[in-house]
Amino acid sequence: MRPSLPFFKSVIIICFIFLGFILCENRAFAQVNIGKLSAFRGEVKLERQGSITPLELNMTIVARDKISVEEGMAEIQYDDGSTLTIKPYTDITLDQVKKKRKILGLWGKTYLSRLVSIFKGRVSGIIKKRRDLVTEFETPTLVAAVRGTTLDIEFNEETGTTTISSDVGVVDVFTHDGWTFVTLSDGNSVAIRLDKDEDGNVIGTTITNTGTGDVTVRSPEGETTLPEGTGTSVPSEGAPGPAEPYEPPERPGMEVPGEELPPGLEITLEPGSAI
Repeated sequence: MRPSLPFFKSVIIICFIFLGFILCENRAFAQVNIGKLSAFRGEVKLERQGSITPLELNMTIVARDKISVEEGMAEIQYDDGSTLTIKPYTDITLDQVKKKRKILGLWGKTYLSRLVSIFKGRVSGIIKKRRDLVTEFETPTLVAAVRGTTLDIEFNEETGTTTISSDVGVVDVFTHDGWTFVTLSDGNSVAIRLDKDEDGNVIGTTITNTGTGDVTVRSPEGETTLPEGTGTSVPSEGAPGPAEPYEPPERPGMEVPGEELPPGLEITLEPGSAI
């Protein structure tokens, strides 16, 4: 008895399904090459798939590699010649993923992101413009999309503030919800901090112009131009407030080691005798 035609169809369908599972599994384990470790010194650690990987000069960096630098530095060279310098006391993850973001209230198209996630510390980069992907830097307070730029970005864990500057080129900076948006060009720099209530809920964003030249802060509800040394607050789903003078917090003076004098005790220095 010959097998019926429906039987052959069922076998073909099962084969296609099985092949699909194999392809999906291989794709899941495939490693996307990001670039290479072009330089490193001092205390540098690379974590890959949960395991510490020994470092070698010019070793390949793949997607989702985590690099931690203590007292040292590391440099990543991308395949297109862009470079990323990781400063001391910095933790980052490198990735390449497809993204779709909502900016100023509107969803954009899906694109390929060469992503640098900064959990603490500071990085600088010389990034070349690409048509096929967008280089992005993420911290807990902002996302920065780079359009052919030399830039510096630092996230301070203690204050929850990200400071980002564009030395040359253009950087689009926005909050994770896409509500607050700033474009930086040559010499521009901003510090961005999330404003939270007593329960830790985000209620807005504070942006300060810490560089040269004016910067404009935008939201779907309006915009405010910040001259040098001024800042503004943007409430969640609100318009930026007026520009106000900003003074950075004073740094504590240096402590001189020595014994503490009892209250009321004075020391008088006698003039020295001539030699």
